[in-house]
Amino acid sequence: MTANSRLDSVEYAVKIKALAELAREIGISEALAVIAAAKGRTEDETVTPRELAEAGRQAYRAQVVADIARFKKEGRARDAVLIVARNNAADKHDPIEVETLANKFRRWRRAELKRACARLPANKSNRG
Repeated sequence: MTANSRLDSVEYAVKIKALAELAREIGISEALAVIAAAKGRTEDETVTPRELAEAGRQAYRAQVVADIARFKKEGRARDAVLIVARNNAADKHDPIEVETLANKFRRWRRAELKRACARLPANKSNRG
């Protein structure tokens, strides 16, 4: 890994963390607008705030599902969703909020698994 790619990775991680903190405090659309303004978005000026917000929600959802998968690979499959829910909760000590997030993340994970199964190519081994 070169120093430049390491710097890029660190910069990306800082941006993601800043986006998460901003989203908790001021809402996702405002956070995306702040980051887009700071970044000086010039590549696509026709993107609407709703599209930016949707992209942010999709990125957040993908990150949550990836975190759950990572914890499952580490051997913490039983508690993976609760760990991720606690990490993403505004108040980690509020059991209702954590459980609500956990249920939402379980639905997201099931939907992702369903999509992955739907994308399987039809061949002799999985045709049934």
